[in-house]
Amino acid sequence: EKFSVWDMIVAMLTVSSNDSAMALAEVFPSAQQTPVADFLDAMQRMAGDLGMTQTTFADPTGLSFLNQSTPRDLEKLAEYIAGKHGEIFVATRQKSATILELTSRKTRQLANINSFAGTEGFLGGKTGFIDVSNGNLLSLFSVRGREIFVLVFGTQDRFLETEKVYAWLKEAIH
Repeated sequence: EKFSVWDMIVAMLTVSSNDSAMALAEVFPSAQQTPVADFLDAMQRMAGDLGMTQTTFADPTGLSFLNQSTPRDLEKLAEYIAGKHGEIFVATRQKSATILELTSRKTRQLANINSFAGTEGFLGGKTGFIDVSNGNLLSLFSVRGREIFVLVFGTQDRFLETEKVYAWLKEAIH
């Protein structure tokens, strides 16, 4: 199957497609090591450029417990994405996305796994889950005209915990 890079990114962001993440890494231009190793090096360099000093990447999918970051580093990443690549947050806030397989020209409908997708005030975000750390969720909301990042880590119900914080913010911000 063949998909555009953007459709692979959309699949990665909306349904957490680890196959898409690996496929992108495997076709990364490589001169030094392997495409995947060079992809990880590029991710690490970008993190450094953004001042994400407490972030390390061990695999492209995010499934390794060796992938580590902090709330402050993820805030830096989210601010960069919102400022420079807003289309990423636009893609993550949609309830569903359509991707096109380039050879057959068949479309696939992807239902966003983020329960906030398509809801009022949700500007985008990314879910994450691995057994060792439970559920994680980075969300960007609009609350009374202000953009607010909400990060939850290590929870059994990342959507419920985020909803609690979001509800409190809606009450607290005037």
